[in-house]
Parts: sequence; C-alpha cells; structure tokens
Amino acid sequence: MGYQIFKMPKCLIIFLIFIKCFEIQAQSDSTHQLILKGIDFASNLQYEEAIKIFDEIINKEPENPRGYFLKSAAYFWIFSTDMHNEAIGDTLKEWSFKAVEVAESRLDENENDIDALFYQGGAYGTLGRYYGLTQSYLKAYWYGQKGKNYLEEVVENDSTYYDAYLGLGIYHYLADVLPRFVKILSFILGVKGDKDRGIAELNLAAEKGIYTKSEALFFLGAIYTYREREYEKAEKIFNKLLEKYPDNCGALIHLGRCYSYMGKCELALQTFFKILNSGNAKNRLPITSLHYQMGDVQFKLNDFYTAIGSYTVSVESDTSDVGSRRWTYPWAVYKLGMCYEIIGKRDRAEYYYNRVEEDDNERAYNLSQKNLNEPLQEIDITIIRNRNNSDCGKYESALESFQNLHAEILLNPNPYLLKKIPLIKYQIGKIKCDLEEFEEAITYLRQVIDETSDDENFLFWAHYLLGNCYRDTGDIEKALEEYDLAGDTDDMDLLIRINRAMQAIDVNGNR
Repeated sequence: MGYQIFKMPKCLIIFLIFIKCFEIQAQSDSTHQLILKGIDFASNLQYEEAIKIFDEIINKEPENPRGYFLKSAAYFWIFSTDMHNEAIGDTLKEWSFKAVEVAESRLDENENDIDALFYQGGAYGTLGRYYGLTQSYLKAYWYGQKGKNYLEEVVENDSTYYDAYLGLGIYHYLADVLPRFVKILSFILGVKGDKDRGIAELNLAAEKGIYTKSEALFFLGAIYTYREREYEKAEKIFNKLLEKYPDNCGALIHLGRCYSYMGKCELALQTFFKILNSGNAKNRLPITSLHYQMGDVQFKLNDFYTAIGSYTVSVESDTSDVGSRRWTYPWAVYKLGMCYEIIGKRDRAEYYYNRVEEDDNERAYNLSQKNLNEPLQEIDITIIRNRNNSDCGKYESALESFQNLHAEILLNPNPYLLKKIPLIKYQIGKIKCDLEEFEEAITYLRQVIDETSDDENFLFWAHYLLGNCYRDTGDIEKALEEYDLAGDTDDMDLLIRINRAMQAIDVNGNR
C-alpha cells in the first residue's frame, strides 16, 4: 500500500522505491545470482541496469512470475521518484498484471504453489502502492489488502518464508499510522493495522530474509527517521546499509537528513557532499531533492549565501508545469525568498515570494504571501539565526542570545517587539528541555501558553514540550493532559510525535 495517501512527510516516498518481495529459492537455483545482481543494481538506484537483468530472467523462464514481478517493482521504484509520469505508471501496471496472470496460471496447475502465492501477494502489493501514490484510495485499499491476504497465506503454509514478512510488515505498520480521515475508510473496509507487529515483521525480514534484508532495513530506517523519530536507530541502520552499498545515494541522502534532525548539521552537509562527489547523484537521485536538502542544512548553519546556491539548483532542475512539480520546488522558492530577505535584498526576496504557486503547495504559498505583506524585521532575523543555532546543537550560544534579546525588548519595548516575547520564551523553554533543565523549561513553557493566542502553531508545540517535561519528571497525568491539548493541531509532524510519546507511556505501564 502506498503511503502517499496517508500524508506521510513526502520525504518518505523515496524509501518506498525499495519495497519489493522476492521468491525464496534453493541456493542452487541457476537464477539466484542473477536475481542478487539485479537487486544490487536496484538498491543502488541503477534502474536501467536492473531492468535489463529482470528482462533476462523473463526470457530465461517466461512461465515463472518472478521476472515479471521484479520488472514491475523496478518501474514502481522509478515512478516513486517521478509520480506525474503517466507512461511509467502505465508500464508499472502492465508488468504487475502480467505477474498476476503468470502466477495465476501456476496456481491453476497447483493451488499449493507457495512461490506463486507469494508473487500474487507481491504484485497486488505493488498495484496497491501505485494507486496509493496516485490517490486512488479505494483501489489502493483493495489491491493492498488483496496482496496482504496472499502473503498471509504464504506464511500460514510456511512460517519460515521470511521474505514474505517484508510486505506484511509494511502493510501492518502503515495501516496503523494512518491519519484520522483515512482510518474511517480503513474501518469501513476492514483494514487493521498493528505498528509494533509491522516493525517486528520488518525486523524478521531484515534478519532472516534471503533477498529482502536490505529492503527491510531501508524501510526500517525510513520509519525510524520520519515516523518514530528514533534517530539513533536510523543512523545505525543506514550506516549498516552503506557498508554493503557505500555509494547508495538513497541511503546517503536519508542518513544526511537523519543527521540534520539530530542537530549534527556539519555531518549532514558532509554526507550530502559525499553524494555529489560520487558523481552518481544525477543518475541515481532527483537532483532537486539533494540540493534542496543541502540548502536546508546550509540555512540552519546560517550560511544563507551558500544556501541560495543550493536552492537555486533545486529550483532550476525542476522544469515541470505548475501542479506537477516535486514537493521541494515551492519550498525551495519560498526559502530563496527568505534567504534574500535575511541578507538584506528585499526586492529579490519579493520576486521569489511571488513565484510560489498555490497549486504547487498551499502552505508554502500562504507563508510567501504573509512575508510579502509583513516584511521580516531585524528581530525576526535574529530569532531565525538563534533558532538555527539551537537546531544545530549550539544550545548555550542560542540560549544566551535569546535571553539577551528578551532583556533588550523589556528595556526598549514597542508593540511589535512585545508580540515576539512568547516566541522567544518558547525557544528558551525548548532549549531548556533539550538541556534537561526541566523545572526552568516548565516555567517558560507555562508562560508561553498563558501569553500566546490560539492561532500560533508554536502554542501546540509548547504543550507537547511541556508534556515531555512532566513525563520526564514523573508527572504522567499532567503529561497526558498536555499531550491531549497539543493534539488539537493539524501539524502532522507534531501529531506523529504526540502519538509516539503517548504510546511510549502506555508501553512503559505508566498510564
């Protein structure tokens, strides 16, 4: 099942290119090494080479569904990086249905053919993911659940068919982390998820699968990075993958993002440059995404001139029409405006703010319109710089700057500056949380909540951080109250964190 339909941060879509299942065959199978070779090409994002291998398998054994399935999976991986390419989508469907047809023929001859059952499940799963990416929700559910049923039949007949647990793990995990509106549909259709079961199944495939070890690890790394926010686990997984695939651009770009989330900004930038220096970036990754991620880290390092260069490459390399561009395009244009405004080039900033199209991304458009109507003041730029220092782990420096800024406003108040005090207190409280100075953090965050209007997004983050402080000081009831108040937000990233925090309390028996 595709995850795009559930509004997962889009950065996760890149990892869906690795979702595939493979038949467990005896090691003496003459095609075994050929399959491994194709998998290695696909795992390094070398899709053309992989497809040639899978065509060779099809020509070698035209009545075996595995070659067709592998080829359909390759086209799914390509489609995942270019979701507006209808021709690739049509090719993906063609080879998926061919895999289903060949598998059905084998099942007509022998209904207990476990490999054919496996390929049925894999092919239907690919179709489910495709329809998910194209937001055809009913078809996504229908094909996804159908694929899951075949895979369940496989493991019921042979619990040691470990490669099947990859697809099952993906299904069970994603079905449990759906946004509320999709869960209504899943309830109607009888779709049940189990996040913990899904993670366990993915670990089983990673540990014992013959062909799915790397794929399961990729997906685990993705969910630990983007859903579970367990960055240390994700870091270990990506580094393990890079031991086998040292030039894997997909693993490198997500390891870089993981480092960025952890506040290891310099290390993140080094990782991104490793991709550029490998010479494989243009062939194996959307160059728009790589330069966008580089720009984000350079922005966090307050290196706005260099960030302008990275964002510019990201924008110029995406030549699609309005509404068909990659998700990075409108954000890169908006952040170009921010960079130019911060360095004092307001006219240039306005040019980029005006280029953000509502059809590309409504939120980026609204932020651009806000900046057009309300130019950044000196205090806004100072807050951005200090926040960046905090996000890159420079807590002491950021804390001192925020405290000094707060004191200066109180000495020289005016209405605009006074409106910034709750945000400054929020940043101080956040840093105090990061430094585990919980009592002081609670004091600041309480003041933020008392002084902030309901239309400020950081109010909900203040409730969340306050919940964390109460949890870590042992006051579980107050923690749950704050998480509940934070949950009124529509910020998906925050909702993910709240859900994880509350589940952790349940698991630890503290509720």
